[in-house]
Amino acid sequence: MISRRNIRIKVFQTIFEAGMQEDAPDVKKLHSSLDHKFEQSHALFAACCHLNYLVAEYVLIYAQQKASKHLPTSADLSINTKLAGNLVLQKLKNNSSFNKIVKDHHIHLLFENEWIRQLFNQIIDTPEYVRYIADPNRKMEDEIEILNHISRVVLFENEDSCQFMAEKYINWYSDAEMIYQWFPLLWSRPENFSFTKLLSADKSEFAHELLSAYYDKKNMCLV
Repeated sequence: MISRRNIRIKVFQTIFEAGMQEDAPDVKKLHSSLDHKFEQSHALFAACCHLNYLVAEYVLIYAQQKASKHLPTSADLSINTKLAGNLVLQKLKNNSSFNKIVKDHHIHLLFENEWIRQLFNQIIDTPEYVRYIADPNRKMEDEIEILNHISRVVLFENEDSCQFMAEKYINWYSDAEMIYQWFPLLWSRPENFSFTKLLSADKSEFAHELLSAYYDKKNMCLV
């Protein structure tokens, strides 16, 4: 799923970083560094998914806070929490590879509750969200559509979120477009989507051969 274009970018980044060092590069370590870049793409995608999940789940906290007011109105006591039960997110919740990468990369510690609250507040008055909760039925296309809407509003079209992700993940700006294209694949099979196999064996081989070829040709030029 990692495109050859992004592979070339990561190989170039690895070579560039090595060129900034005073010592001669250790090619073996460079291959490890390249693998780490691919792992960061996996982690970044998981972080984006986790953000979607937290924003959707926040409706439960929102409803509880409204109901806990000193003098709650009838509207406060009847907040629609349909989003928290989104069928796709419920399946994602049971995805073992997703849960593992969230834990291993400490993604569950990445987002503060106050920020999630602010992001949630950005979607609750949108026409897409109002239309979604107005329908008591659950249709898979609607479940996916609202998640796509959330990811656009709170992440890909949100300048603050993009800046936050760029601070946490150096690969955000080079990977964001590619990750956006991964979401439809995830939504189509959330329970068994593999977050650790986003780079096929042949593309991994291509990446490392590309890196090795650069240094092989460079050494030939120095002979």
